[in-house]
Amino acid sequence: AAGMHTDARGQPKGLLSALYYETIRNGGLIFAVVAFVIGLLVILSKCLGWAGPLGSGPFSLLIPRTG
Repeated sequence: AAGMHTDARGQPKGLLSALYYETIRNGGLIFAVVAFVIGLLVILSKCLGWAGPLGSGPFSLLIPRTG
């Protein structure tokens, strides 16, 4: 196309940046959804008692017991 700017690989600049934008946008949305779901699971596990009492988890040996 006449008058179109190209990058070092000969790709049109507008198309390349649009592809990167879509990829980063989609990746960001996926990351946000996964982080949101993990956050909800953590909150629900604490509110609904799924986490169990303090000191019963996999790191209970690292918590010093008093009394």
